[in-house]
Formats: sequence, structure tokens, C-alpha cells
Amino acid sequence: MSAEEGTRQAPAASPAPAPEPKKRGGTGRAILFLLLVLAALGVIAYLSFGVTVSDTTEGGSYPFTTTYDVLFPSGEVVRIGNMELIAIPLDDKVTLSINKEPKEIAKGETKEVSQRHARITVLGMPIQDFDFRIQATYVGKVGDRARFYLAFQTSRQVWSFLIDRLLPASIQARPV
Repeated sequence: MSAEEGTRQAPAASPAPAPEPKKRGGTGRAILFLLLVLAALGVIAYLSFGVTVSDTTEGGSYPFTTTYDVLFPSGEVVRIGNMELIAIPLDDKVTLSINKEPKEIAKGETKEVSQRHARITVLGMPIQDFDFRIQATYVGKVGDRARFYLAFQTSRQVWSFLIDRLLPASIQARPV
């Protein structure tokens, strides 16, 4: 190795380019913000969801039916829409008071409870109107409760969760 070779230095490496600064999730933040806004609107819509029940004219057509197996507490007021119902069961019949007008229903017998008009609103805006009637069939006494099949007959196709909103928590109801 010569003296010149030992003093010769290797060519200097050019400095590596500085990495570009990373973008900090601009698109991800926008999507997250949009999802939060949609979730907030969903919660507000759910909380503003309302069902208004009023009288209707008789003689409408009710081609759609949803039936529930229902247990009414004996002698307690149950509100369905704007109706007050009180059931006092016996083994072979029940006295069903509908807005303080008593009706006797024999076991296995079906009677019309009421005809009404319902308006569904979300955020104060109407989304659906329909007429409905309720037919009650007395099934019998279960403990101290009156068991009925309640048939909700509607003038238009209605989602079952909307009918569920008419039923109070004080009764046990399940679709059949």
C-alpha cells in the first residue's frame, strides 16, 4: 500500500434526504368526525321518537295483523296509546274496562277493544300515519294475571317495533 493510497479518503457519502413529515390522519379524523355526528343524530332521533294516538273514523280496512301474547296485571291500569285498560280475570271470563266502560269477555271469545289513528314522528316530523284496531281474545287466568291474545290490525304495513312502542312495560307481551 502506498502512502498516497493510505491518505486518500473514500468519497464522502451524500447525506440521506430528510424524511417527509407524516400526515396525521386527516382522512381518518374526517371519517371519525362523520361517524360521531351520525351517532349523535341517531341518539337525538331515538330520543325524539314519538307515537301520538287519536280517534279514527270507523269502517277502515285493516289488512295487516301482528298478534301478541299478553299478561295484564289484575286490577291495575294499563295504558295502550291513550286508552286505559283494567282487567279483572276469573277462570272462565274477564271483565275488561276500556276507558271506564266495562266489557265481559268469555274464555276464547274475541272482542274489539278499540279503533284508533296513530302518527309516528321523529325530530318532530311525521314519518308514518296509520289506523289500527285492537282485537282481544281472552285466553284465561294465569296466576293473578289475565292472559290475552291482542291482535293489532293496521291499515298499512307497520314495523313491529313501532307497535311495541304502544305496549307499556307494565304488561308482559311477546309476539306470537
